[in-house]
Amino acid sequence: MFSSIGYFILFLFNVVLTAFLSLIIYYLNNKDNKGGSLNFFSTLSVIVVSLVTTANHYTSATKEPTIILPVMIMSLFIFFAFFMHKNVNSNKGLTTYMLFISMSILIGMGFYVSTISFIIIIFCMRYFFNGIFNFFTDQEEDLLSSENDEIINLNEDD
Repeated sequence: MFSSIGYFILFLFNVVLTAFLSLIIYYLNNKDNKGGSLNFFSTLSVIVVSLVTTANHYTSATKEPTIILPVMIMSLFIFFAFFMHKNVNSNKGLTTYMLFISMSILIGMGFYVSTISFIIIIFCMRYFFNGIFNFFTDQEEDLLSSENDEIINLNEDD
């Protein structure tokens, strides 16, 4: 009796945490997009966390070893690989999909601190290390000069 109540409370916590984190991630990733994709991403995250939480609970409740959780996670990645192959057109879209899927799987398995650390590391790499990544690549970068408000091309030879 208490085990099922505890599972239900944990399940609701996982769903609420996933919905809250998906709203934050979507806001930080897509500030200019429409709300329709927010609904899609949030629903997708809640579905994935529900499946993984249920499979994780069933796996931990049974006495004999089961392969339900690894099969569930592998099937989710295979399904989303086919889906992303057809629908993702940019690296940012791929990163967003993978972030939502990985976040949902980690929360469903009970790794809450790891999930939040993972999200923080991804955003640090995306926003704070962008200048470092541009330095080590040979892409042309145009910068706006703060002194005379004109665009300066860094790779021009004068």
